[in-house]
Amino acid sequence: MPESIAWCRKAITPKHPNFHFQVADLHNAQYNPAGSQRADEYTFPYADDSFDVALAASLFTHLRPFEGQRYLDEISRVLRPGGHLLGTWFLINEEAEDLLARDKAMTPGIFTAAAPPLKLTHSFTDERGNPFRSPAAETPEHMIAIGEQLVVAEHERAGLEVVEILYGAWPGRAARGNGSGQDMIIARRP
Repeated sequence: MPESIAWCRKAITPKHPNFHFQVADLHNAQYNPAGSQRADEYTFPYADDSFDVALAASLFTHLRPFEGQRYLDEISRVLRPGGHLLGTWFLINEEAEDLLARDKAMTPGIFTAAAPPLKLTHSFTDERGNPFRSPAAETPEHMIAIGEQLVVAEHERAGLEVVEILYGAWPGRAARGNGSGQDMIIARRP
């Protein structure tokens, strides 16, 4: 979103010079189909051990698992030891499966009893054999849900310790601790 990045550079960086904003023209079938670079090949334009905190809000929910794995590797690389990542996901676990099977799920971002049910009707396997699900057959990047065990294992493989998982309301549960539709993972680079 070049316009948003330009606004941030104009409105935020002059007041807070340690905030820098970078456009990444990455391909995403839903949000940037003309993107010039693959997300699974992207190297963050920052030095190792550069950041204390990384925020990935509503990012992993639009990446196929193998792309998310690359981002976790890059985040781990640029975080300083002791640095934290807050990332949001749609995590499939036993509780989410039970709620989805009972048609209690709500559309992300809409938390009323009148919200239409979210149906993860399409199952996929990415280029590395990782399973994921989406309500969208043509462009699954619209919304991607991934098994919690795979996501936690990928954090660990990337050198990130999962500190806490705060579950969101997306499958029809009461959000616990985060007030969001998406699940939040707080991870730390030891």
